Amino acid sequence: MMQMEKDNYLRLRETSNHSICVIWLALFLVLNGIMLSMGIIKIHDCPIQPKIPLYMIVAGVIGIVSKLLPIINRKLHWRIIDVLVSVTYLIDFIWVILGSVWIYSIFKPNFNPHGGLYCDETTYLMAFALVTLHWIFLAVFLVIALCCCCCACFSPEKL
Repeated sequence: MMQMEKDNYLRLRETSNHSICVIWLALFLVLNGIMLSMGIIKIHDCPIQPKIPLYMIVAGVIGIVSKLLPIINRKLHWRIIDVLVSVTYLIDFIWVILGSVWIYSIFKPNFNPHGGLYCDETTYLMAFALVTLHWIFLAVFLVIALCCCCCACFSPEKL
């Protein structure tokens, strides 16, 4: 009886972990799709820094590809896809740095299209929010990874 309860608990935990991963994946795919769409639609609506819509397009594509490649590779198990995923993550990191420079360098741009050089408010604020969230997620991930490393290094079995 006890083993059956344990098996049921493990199955339930695995199912709920899978569901949470699917929800996060869907959320990030939607955000990447919105970035891509908005970048395409607003490609000419940020003359003060024309690279911001371009940043959104490329970041959206990279985000979608980086989420889908590992899913595809769960079935194929091709080494080349693992390499592509790693390259995609590296490109994503470099692109976030470039996007940060482009976005943060014109902080508080003119949003009025009739007042000289401007940037569409929705485009700019979305790019600003998403690049900032990217840095926040990276910081949280690094803190969690550091905590895991510390726990592993200083666990009672190691001492």
